Amino acid sequence: MKHIFFILIIFIFNGCDDKQDPTSLLNNQKDTTNFKIPILDTISNSISVNTSLTKDRVWILTDKVVIESGATLKIEAGTKIIAKENSWLLISSGAKIEAIGTASSPIVFDRENSTTKWGGVTIIGNSSLNSIYEGDSISQTSTSNLSSGSLKYIHINNSGLIISKDKEINGLSLFGVTSNTQIDNITINNSLDDGVEVWGGDVNLQNILIDGVIDDGFDTDLGWSGTVDNLVVKNAKDCALELSGIGIGKYKNVTIKSNSKGLCFNGFDGESVGADILNMSIENNSSSPSISLIGNFNNQNSSFDNLQLLGVDKNVTGTNSIGVDAIKSLYQAQVKIIKPITNVSSDITTNTTFTKDNIYNLQGVVNVKSNITLTIEEGTTITGEINSRLNVEENASIKANGSTTQHIIFQAKNLNKWEGIFITSNKNSTSNILNYVDVIGGGLNLINVYQPTIITNITTSNSLSNCLTIDGGDVNITNINIQVCEKNYLDIKNGYKGGIDNLFLQQYKGDYGVIISSDTHPTLKNFQIIHNFFETTGSVTYKLIGGIYIIDALSGVKLYNGKVIDNVSDNYGGIHTDKVINGANFIFSSFIINGTSGNNKFSGASDTILQPIYDNQ
Repeated sequence: MKHIFFILIIFIFNGCDDKQDPTSLLNNQKDTTNFKIPILDTISNSISVNTSLTKDRVWILTDKVVIESGATLKIEAGTKIIAKENSWLLISSGAKIEAIGTASSPIVFDRENSTTKWGGVTIIGNSSLNSIYEGDSISQTSTSNLSSGSLKYIHINNSGLIISKDKEINGLSLFGVTSNTQIDNITINNSLDDGVEVWGGDVNLQNILIDGVIDDGFDTDLGWSGTVDNLVVKNAKDCALELSGIGIGKYKNVTIKSNSKGLCFNGFDGESVGADILNMSIENNSSSPSISLIGNFNNQNSSFDNLQLLGVDKNVTGTNSIGVDAIKSLYQAQVKIIKPITNVSSDITTNTTFTKDNIYNLQGVVNVKSNITLTIEEGTTITGEINSRLNVEENASIKANGSTTQHIIFQAKNLNKWEGIFITSNKNSTSNILNYVDVIGGGLNLINVYQPTIITNITTSNSLSNCLTIDGGDVNITNINIQVCEKNYLDIKNGYKGGIDNLFLQQYKGDYGVIISSDTHPTLKNFQIIHNFFETTGSVTYKLIGGIYIIDALSGVKLYNGKVIDNVSDNYGGIHTDKVINGANFIFSSFIINGTSGNNKFSGASDTILQPIYDNQ
């Protein structure tokens, strides 16, 4: 480090922005009676020994300054750091930063002058990420849970550096940072890229203010699973809050004031994106949506509690209608209206209506008896205690007709697992209606259900057993979203001959994706079946056989305008057969099998029969 005296002082005073806030970088004062000319020091290149920056001088970042592994950078409260063109501060994996300001003496980072572009503060943490930090092409290989230090009462002003396309540096960048690192009371003012971006790790952040960014306010990716508490985002040009990656972060006490997009779920790479939200207000005064979705929404692991949409635009829009409906359903379900709970523990023996003014709690097996109709209003919530189920008997009827904005929700009480809905019917039974119904924590079971029963706009997820079982019958089913099941995702058997149109199935764990058995011949149209990574939980090992699995020689399937995406390298193709099948029972039209697995498209006893049918479609 070298001292710079009065000539450079004149340069610094002249170079600073004309308009400065109370934490302005040199604390200019009209009354200069007691004003002391600060000493200027530079920091540059790599720092491999413990180093302290003190408030008795102004520190100049001359270029990219890297704190190397094993070294600690300490910054005293009240210290000011000025950044020159193309400079930024990077804390390496294994290094630490201890920058602890106070409310009255924050640590301030700012640019040298109004044209300076600099890259803010980056921390490369100590949790393993199978990725490369975009700002500096750094890969993260550490697997420890070590702390990267503390940032408290920090102001990062006028940051953001675009190095090249897809290589941008934010105000504060956290890459693989662990929860042992403390991030508290951070203010980001005016960034040319994001305010704060977090990639992976589980670092927690609290008391974050972001005001004025060209891109996103608070951006997460690569499976970040921490908590941000007391976050305020104002004046973001793109998304105030952008969420990507498969991790579920927690967002508590968040205030968004936006003239652009508010909350963005962006699954650009095909991942299913979600969030755990407690107390969030989005005040959107533009024509852009308050909530938007690209790709898939992780409904089963998301939670909205006191999410409020304010301002001019309260819309939820997106590229995936099933995901958009799931977001709307979660939003409607969390509206804070205290409703009386009605326990239902005995059979329903008279025509009965469940209204949206109450919550109905199932205790044990509740049977809707023969010749009885159970009507459920749109917007009604039904909870199930452990081992409970709703059983609609043969010749009974259920009329559960929700809407796009007011789904009917069946869910486990207090996160318990319940058995779900069972509908038993025959060709002469009264028809049933399930429309805009979400079944969470239990399964939907259709036993010998025939047309003209209506089953449409159904989400089923997080079942301890099968998510959707179709046992015989010929009822047609449309607009189905199935995600996260402990057993089979879609189990079709015992001669079912109906059609399923617009199916989205995403497999993370469980046994089989789509399993067909017992002389069964369904038709699938406009479907997407995604076979994702293998997951184990404790001593449980799932079969996790994705795609379509044909058990017997008599079954077949007709596939139109659909796709199986196989992303798991195993011994199973997109379609697997246990027996030698009859090729006449299979029709493929605009059907695609792809993915990253490298597996054969077909496996098992009949791959040589099915491959030509696939090739000739």
